[in-house]
Amino acid sequence: MKTSAKEMSDALMNLVDQVIDGDEEFMDEVAYDPKLFGDGSTQTYSELGILTTDAGFVFRTADGSEYQVTVVKSK
Repeated sequence: MKTSAKEMSDALMNLVDQVIDGDEEFMDEVAYDPKLFGDGSTQTYSELGILTTDAGFVFRTADGSEYQVTVVKSK
């Protein structure tokens, strides 16, 4: 079963929240869902030659799904 965009969004937000909170268990064990992150990979837009001025990266999950994560400064 392919990973949904909502699952990926929730997982990435959880990872960021854990880092922000300084969660010691997270820092010690780097808790993650292997379905989403096991054998996954990332490459920046620049590395992939994606024509954009946005900062971001492409994340490939263990099941072969791909997600583009764009970072846009709002303030």
